[in-house]
Amino acid sequence: MIKKTDKPGKYIGEAILKSQKTSEEIDNKRFIFYVHEDPPKGKAFISKFELHLGRGLFFERWRNLPRNEKGVVGVIWDNPEFVRSREQAKSKKVEGKEQILYCTKCGADEAMRRLLEIRYNEKKLTSDELKEIKRIHDELIYGANISIF
Repeated sequence: MIKKTDKPGKYIGEAILKSQKTSEEIDNKRFIFYVHEDPPKGKAFISKFELHLGRGLFFERWRNLPRNEKGVVGVIWDNPEFVRSREQAKSKKVEGKEQILYCTKCGADEAMRRLLEIRYNEKKLTSDELKEIKRIHDELIYGANISIF
């Protein structure tokens, strides 16, 4: 229980799940929380999207270029899927929404790619974890469709 007299700042909590029989560690979770202050503002995972032409280049068949160290995702403007979504729009307003949705999908793909990389490095990439990451990705795209259109 947090009291008004507790010192403000950043705290780390940790929970360890152990087998009662063998005392073997099964899993652990760490989390950070702040008492009596707001967490610092971090930089966004994706800072912006940049449009690139891909025809004739090594990334011609890609939807987007990977997120760089500055959080920029390059979206391939002439990717057939992106071209088709813009051409099928019935108005400029809908075309703009299609562009936002496409960029959102590219951003979700980058977030999924990063999460997979983290789980792989932690040696926690199981088939169940893959399914869960895919489910989260699908929910991100679903939410984007609902909120944009």
